[in-house]
Amino acid sequence: MMKFSRCVQVLCLLAISAVLCAASARAADEPQRFDIRFITYNICGLPDLVTEERDLAAAENRMPVIGEKLKAYDIIGVQEAFIQERFLVERRLRLFYAAYGGLTGRYRWPGSGVAVFSKWRMTKSIYEKWEQSKGYDSLSGKGFVMATIPIYNGPVLDVYDFHAQAGNPEIRITNYQQLDRALEQYSRGTGHAIIVMGDFNCEVDEPECDWFIAKQKLAHAAGDAVDTSAIDHIFYNENESGWNISVLSAGFEFTQPFNGQKLSDHDAFAAVLRFEKAAGE
Repeated sequence: MMKFSRCVQVLCLLAISAVLCAASARAADEPQRFDIRFITYNICGLPDLVTEERDLAAAENRMPVIGEKLKAYDIIGVQEAFIQERFLVERRLRLFYAAYGGLTGRYRWPGSGVAVFSKWRMTKSIYEKWEQSKGYDSLSGKGFVMATIPIYNGPVLDVYDFHAQAGNPEIRITNYQQLDRALEQYSRGTGHAIIVMGDFNCEVDEPECDWFIAKQKLAHAAGDAVDTSAIDHIFYNENESGWNISVLSAGFEFTQPFNGQKLSDHDAFAAVLRFEKAAGE
């Protein structure tokens, strides 16, 4: 009787093993895909005395709404998160991992205004303040944040979020030169897919950012339908990562008024990117 029981146990284990092997084989045959929702948003975190002239709702009213809307995305880049009311956004994103630009923190003001939030843990983050700035921009720590984000069982991403100089093309081109050096130093040769997003303060057909886009072989998430008058963008580069990137959707978000006023003087730009394991990888 004992021998029969043991035989049954062995047969059960063999059957379970066969099922698991078959499932593993099917999984190996299936393409590895990850659809990730990105968004970049200049939240115009400036004092109400300034934003009233832009027909924006009061910060204490619009910041919680912005935070709630951003929760729907996986990786978020924000700019102009200056005023203390920015914490009304951050509280809604408390379950996200965060990388802040330099002085942007709970006890410092105004800081850099740039930050990256991610549903996945970050293994590295870097902040650089612009080497050159002018006018009001020189009063803050504007620059860029880079966050390395490994997706579980998926690609590793280097996400750059930045806010370029406003109103001065000569200074702005030095920002892009600095960003170009950063991509070469931190991301090239790593096998990490590259995402570059933010407030470019530059239209895609203007020379000061065009050379950077071309040199880094960046593809716009909007493809041929890119709005050439826009200054908020999401770009990507596969960067020999072994993952093919395609765009499932892209466009402007949060365009509707909030209680008759705007949430920001910018519309958010969002994209859903599909990362699919390249054949033979």
